[in-house]
Amino acid sequence: DSSNSISLQTNQVGNGHSEALIAAQEATSAAKERVAALEAEVRSFTEERKQQQQDSAEKRKREEKEEEVRNTLMLEKERTICALQRRCDELAVEVQAHKSNQDAIDLKVRQLEGERKQLLETCAVERRKSAKLINQVATMQEERAKSSSDYD
Repeated sequence: DSSNSISLQTNQVGNGHSEALIAAQEATSAAKERVAALEAEVRSFTEERKQQQQDSAEKRKREEKEEEVRNTLMLEKERTICALQRRCDELAVEVQAHKSNQDAIDLKVRQLEGERKQLLETCAVERRKSAKLINQVATMQEERAKSSSDYD
């Protein structure tokens, strides 16, 4: 009876070890599954992080390119403004030269108008003198004609 009891106890202990072993195997299997899930999660996170880094790098490159384009445009704009300012200055000089020429022309026109006025006045005086002389000649001819008819 005691050997049966030992055998039963051994079986029970064996069964207990088997149950513990099965439980340990199940726990190990669950742990392995959890590790695999965590590794998959880490890989996913790593891939996501890598993608974010690539996106950030691309964004940085895009921003750098945009900044370069913006700087180029600003430089070109500044060059254009400078060129336009120089042209405006040149035109201002030309306008001043034309204004000076126009002032000289206006002065010459005023001088010529003055001379014209004097000539018109001189012409009027000369016409009056001429008319006076014509009248004097006519008067003298009339008097001569009268005096020659008196002699007849």
